[in-house]
Amino acid sequence: MIAHQRQIRDREAATDPRPVDTVIDYTVEAVSPKEAKEFILRREWLGTVGRPQAHYGARNTAGELAAVALFGLPTNGGDLCGKQYRQYTIALERGACTHWAYPHTASWFIPKACAMAARDRGWNIFYAYADEAAGEIGTVYQACSWLYLGQTLDRRIGGWARDRDYFRHRDWPVGKLISDRTFFSRYRLSMRDVERGEWERVIKPAKHKYVWIEA
Repeated sequence: MIAHQRQIRDREAATDPRPVDTVIDYTVEAVSPKEAKEFILRREWLGTVGRPQAHYGARNTAGELAAVALFGLPTNGGDLCGKQYRQYTIALERGACTHWAYPHTASWFIPKACAMAARDRGWNIFYAYADEAAGEIGTVYQACSWLYLGQTLDRRIGGWARDRDYFRHRDWPVGKLISDRTFFSRYRLSMRDVERGEWERVIKPAKHKYVWIEA
């Protein structure tokens, strides 16, 4: 579990001190976009839901969601195995568990959510990122036997991994960031906006990338 989400779960546990489940007695199913969004915004450190195309959850016998996973295609993603396989490729963009979920719920839930997404949507190439800026190294993907592909590369500097500049408006959630390209080109902003305190510059190391092939 990443450090940021651990803090979120600790805060939630302080207001709802129910015991942690001692067994996994959950069913995996598609959930509504509304229910998934409310769950993720409350518990996922990025504070956004992205542009998900599919929403899955693990629900207990009382009907409560213990975990949620959102699958979507980031703007620059989809060509992991070549353009000819783009329609079969999807990213696990967001995921979170409740503070009371069984400790290993994530590693139990992710394979089942991927299998269900493959059945429902025809995807069989799943990838995900682990962000060191959030304290992630991809432990849960390692536990699920996903293949590690290394750090994301920057083609502008010859395909080497490097730190990247991101920007966050002072009124945005802590995890909501835009790339340097979006900041300078699309929004037509400059470092003067950072100097005035309207925007914050965030330097993030290259993300770790994992992939899973659902047979």
